[in-house]
Amino acid sequence: MLTTILLRSYVTQRIRPNCHPERSEGSAFCGLSSPPAVLALFCLPDLGGFIPVDLETTLKIIRRSLYVLLLFATLTAVAAPDWNALGNAWWAHIQYLADDKLEVRGTGTEGFAKAAAYVTDQFQRAGLQPAGENGYVQTVAFSVLQLDEVNSSLEIAQNGKPVPFQFGEDGFLGPTANAAPIEAQAVFLGYGLRVPEENYDDFAGVDLKGKIAVFVTGGPSSLPTSVKAHYQSTEERRKNLAAAGAIGTITLPNPTAQQIPLDSAGDLYGTTAGGGTAGAGVVFKLTPTGQETVLHSFSSGADGSTPFAGVILGRDGNLYGVTPFRGETNAGLVFEIKL
Repeated sequence: MLTTILLRSYVTQRIRPNCHPERSEGSAFCGLSSPPAVLALFCLPDLGGFIPVDLETTLKIIRRSLYVLLLFATLTAVAAPDWNALGNAWWAHIQYLADDKLEVRGTGTEGFAKAAAYVTDQFQRAGLQPAGENGYVQTVAFSVLQLDEVNSSLEIAQNGKPVPFQFGEDGFLGPTANAAPIEAQAVFLGYGLRVPEENYDDFAGVDLKGKIAVFVTGGPSSLPTSVKAHYQSTEERRKNLAAAGAIGTITLPNPTAQQIPLDSAGDLYGTTAGGGTAGAGVVFKLTPTGQETVLHSFSSGADGSTPFAGVILGRDGNLYGVTPFRGETNAGLVFEIKL
């Protein structure tokens, strides 16, 4: 049991306090008969009415009590964080680094250099010590892959006869670091999704070892949109396909997603998965008279690659779409084309 004791005293000798247990049942209120000097509140076990207090013990109690009071005063004096100011500062970083002028901070671009300079300045202001080869900068090596269309080909065998594919028209190839000529059986895999939490598995009962997986983009309407988007990511697909032993993939654009936007002037807008200046696809406009204009040619870099899902016409009059490859993390991106 804890008992509150009040001390008012100069202590110059061993003191016998005048205790009155009757003032508080189960506790003792002790007043020391000396001139008041210190007021301290603290807790001790119930000692049954008589508490011998000598000079050394009393000074220890006073020191500890003052320490507690000082600590309490220090804690209450600390001002609460200004969350609005902190939030505004955080948002200012996002606004600068996500600005279109920084070209999505693509590797090797001027926008990347500006972003690096900005981060360096913030590090310096925060007092961080540089630990790179040159200040905060560390040199790393990148492997650059680009499809050699002249020496590449794609064909399927139908009824024993080869059917060649024309790049940019019938299909396209996505280069990989371990690309090599292969001939293998193709197996249709539906949407090619494995979603454990929804008990959905296109891989169940399908033998993919040493074969090429063929799947349609998108997913069943029964799956939540956010879950479906996650399991369509490049990382999830690669993980599941590798675990199943697949050696390649063929992706079929979902026909239900191939809606061509039409504006008030009758102009059509769409995408190609190949062609363009880098062979990585384009966004185009087609007028009612048949005049075609390339609005954007993908570079297979920071702006993405192979936008086979088409585009939509937003309420603001601009076009929006996605690419499954390249971009800042090599996992695709969402793009906007201002008209």
